Amino acid sequence: MTNGDSDSWTGTIESISHEGYGVGIMEVTRAGKTHKRPIFVPYTVPGDELVAEIVEKKRKYTFGKIKELLNASKERTEAPCPHFTTCGGCNLEHVSYDEQLRQKAKQVQFLLERKGIALPKDIEILPSNERHNYRWKSKVAVLFAGGKCVAGFRKFRSNEIVPVQQCFIVHKKILEFIQLLNKKETTLECEQEMFVAHGESGKLAVLVNVDEARDRNGLLLFLENLYAENRGLIGNVFIVQQHTVRTLGQVQEHLTYSSNSIRFTFFPETFIQANIATNTLLVEKTCELVGRVETALDLYAGIGNFSLPMAKHVQKVIAVEGNHASVLAGSTNALRNSIENVEFIQSSAEAYLRTAPAADVVLLDPPRTGCSPSVMKGLLQLQPEKIVYVSCNPATLARDLDLLQYDVTDIFGVDMFPDTSHVEMVVQLSHKLLKS
Repeated sequence: MTNGDSDSWTGTIESISHEGYGVGIMEVTRAGKTHKRPIFVPYTVPGDELVAEIVEKKRKYTFGKIKELLNASKERTEAPCPHFTTCGGCNLEHVSYDEQLRQKAKQVQFLLERKGIALPKDIEILPSNERHNYRWKSKVAVLFAGGKCVAGFRKFRSNEIVPVQQCFIVHKKILEFIQLLNKKETTLECEQEMFVAHGESGKLAVLVNVDEARDRNGLLLFLENLYAENRGLIGNVFIVQQHTVRTLGQVQEHLTYSSNSIRFTFFPETFIQANIATNTLLVEKTCELVGRVETALDLYAGIGNFSLPMAKHVQKVIAVEGNHASVLAGSTNALRNSIENVEFIQSSAEAYLRTAPAADVVLLDPPRTGCSPSVMKGLLQLQPEKIVYVSCNPATLARDLDLLQYDVTDIFGVDMFPDTSHVEMVVQLSHKLLKS
């Protein structure tokens, strides 16, 4: 380990941060005193011995990039994707899968224990049921310029679009769609994001926001022709204009997925757990922590991914969701699957908690930002005996658990995002004073 006052650092990577950077320790001298500070180096692996060029210095940490790899870690592996380190879609392809799981567990444990949260056991991350091409839904960036179409994902720490020809993250049908776009010639001159989802039918749904008043370049015509020429791949194109959604063509092929013996209908704009193959495992394990109770409140219920399977073991489920399309899909899913003990309510979590009746269990599955201060206040007023918290962001999970001050009685992770630094955590919480 060399001193961090120079333009380079030589040392060994010890861990991976929750953002996917390799972490080493450097020594910094200030006012005659030596301090240890982390250095974050992307695309490194625990056990790598290397020389890193320092690219950015902060007061409490430093960023570097690999200058020379002296000795590669035994956990380093060859990344299969030719776009790796250029495309920002994934950041751990170079790490063996067992090591990815170990490092994700280590990250979460560190973040929670740093907040003083007592854990009943060491954290285990359950592996994904699919290693590659597991995402059924993705946002695709598209640039129309110079007579060509450039489609793919943003570069690492950049807005530039990488023209993707290979990807081991998205479903193969979504990759086929991206490859199709990259072969297109066009007179369009604009940049666009498209939301693409795969369903059980084997076809895709594509959602595009189009400002008709400014669409002088003919994006709508391009989409109409794309749809007409590729009906074997594209089942629906949804056009969003002035907050309304319409479809191209006459035939609507619904997006569906099956999980826990339930078939779910969804829309490109609604949230789903994109790793469908592993979603069944996530839901099963989460429902086990909910248990058999009379009433359960599912905040951030979405299309009913947890609410409907929970209904098999709970007498009454209240599913609260703010998105209208998700509530519509959730109510439809309950009806089509003959599930009668789930009530969907369109409301923000904040508004509902102001007058919420008592519930035996509250299930939380918030966005990456975690629960808002108003939701935390509402939960503390409601004081359910048990909370089950599903989180895709360990940092906001640690913050919220610290504020709730419940006891952690069970915890585990499910690797819904192989080859990325993301992880889905499930935590069972019991009220300190209401435990029997």
